Amino acid sequence: MITAVQPLANTNGNTGKIAPIVNSTNEVIAAVHGEPPSSSGSMVRGDEFVMVTGYPAPADIAASIYTQALIPNLVARVTQANESFDDAITWATNELEGFLRG
Repeated sequence: MITAVQPLANTNGNTGKIAPIVNSTNEVIAAVHGEPPSSSGSMVRGDEFVMVTGYPAPADIAASIYTQALIPNLVARVTQANESFDDAITWATNELEGFLRG
């Protein structure tokens, strides 16, 4: 565990105090500081995984799905605008085809 900032050499040769970069995942935070009192042990479970909207689409298409909020808009069309599932899926399909065209 790093307890103090160590002096490091700057690119110009001067020595300064630069904060070290450490892994700041919840697991590291919980190990150092303990679980928050209200977390009921849910902070570190070990079964977490990274979920990226648009996966497994190619990166440019996935980025469009994310930035254009395709999935939240799809849900909103069904739940808030009272569109049928089929109409909402048709809309999303048309949007995806637009993403593919560029």
